[in-house]
Amino acid sequence: MPAAGLSLDEAFNRQAKGLSPRDRAFAWRLARTAMRYHGPLLHLMTEVLERGRSGVPPFVQAVLRLGLTDLLLLETPPHAAVSSTVNLLGTRATSRYRGMVNAVLRRADRERADFLDKLRAQPVIPHWLAERWRSNWGETALATFDQLAREEAPVDLCLVDEAARSAEALNGDEATALPTGQVRLNRGLTAFQDSPEGAAGRWWVQDFGAHLPIAALGDLSGKTAIDRCAAPGGKIPSTPPRLPRYNPPMSKSRIGTPCIGVCSTVFGDTVCRGCRRFSHEVVDWNAYSEEQKRLVWRRLDQLLTLVVGNYFQVVDAGALAAQLDYQNLRYQTQLSPEGWVPELLKAAGRQRIDYAVFGLRALPDAEGLTPRDLYDLISKECHALNQAHYDRSFGRPVGITGELVRHAAREKGLF
Repeated sequence: MPAAGLSLDEAFNRQAKGLSPRDRAFAWRLARTAMRYHGPLLHLMTEVLERGRSGVPPFVQAVLRLGLTDLLLLETPPHAAVSSTVNLLGTRATSRYRGMVNAVLRRADRERADFLDKLRAQPVIPHWLAERWRSNWGETALATFDQLAREEAPVDLCLVDEAARSAEALNGDEATALPTGQVRLNRGLTAFQDSPEGAAGRWWVQDFGAHLPIAALGDLSGKTAIDRCAAPGGKIPSTPPRLPRYNPPMSKSRIGTPCIGVCSTVFGDTVCRGCRRFSHEVVDWNAYSEEQKRLVWRRLDQLLTLVVGNYFQVVDAGALAAQLDYQNLRYQTQLSPEGWVPELLKAAGRQRIDYAVFGLRALPDAEGLTPRDLYDLISKECHALNQAHYDRSFGRPVGITGELVRHAAREKGLF
């Protein structure tokens, strides 16, 4: 299905509704792996198809990429990988390609070593980016980057329950106990979220590197700790004993950054999909005055409050803050209480929760939707509002410049 403008998470959540936890976890792993090897898989298909990829519909190409990923990279038994892939081509428009897909996958199984060599020979890093990195850091460094890009990123958890911190409590070889007292999930987060331990909610994600200072510092009772790290890593709520949250008035303190560590402006977005600041605000943030920063926060707060207000009414802001603190959920104190709600929805995932416990009243538009569905809706609507605000204020000059660049590129035959 087309998913233009959506992140991988958003596109997957739209299509994965109704899947069992086991099927959802596998489908998520399959989709991520296929995306990671997108370039090598396209190159492989061009080589092994008799007439290349020309003439093969995009949907059929996508199905074949999933089949090759399932068979070669996830090492699913051949009969299962081939059968499930071919069964995706069941419509009148695609059924005539079933034989071709079946033949390619059967050949891939017979010539597995040769097919894998072809995949390894092609970088997973896009060619335009690989050329830039090669010129900056050399071939050896590029090869290292490429190897790392092929690996699945682990997920490290901090668990509140001491009894659940052993790898055995989390499906044995599916998890590894870390020296920091954390647990590393070897197969990703989805399966854990659907487990009884995950549904209990007494955990949070924190990278091993971010947690190392906590393990090294130990008990800070009676001591003062100053966190001077720029990125939000969740170290403060993790430090034993649990430190009280200090929220000085904005007028008397330095105003923090809205950054949440996920920035899409580096890929060309004019509005960050993480913090929703405009691209120039991200770049110039440290040079802004306190008043300029306060104005940006005000806009972000007003738009987020407007969207959240369509789904929830905050009845008791104190109860909401207390529950978020108890759950070790990080929220931006510069925002109104409505702005804290998305963090709760994101952490809750697909489990049903009693919103009244959190001081919230769900409105009719929220009925029948899981917290994750609501989080995705709110994120999408809020991003659209910020994008519209940007387009109204800054988009026209940028659009004209972009059209001039495209015109010059056409004149030079670049595309």
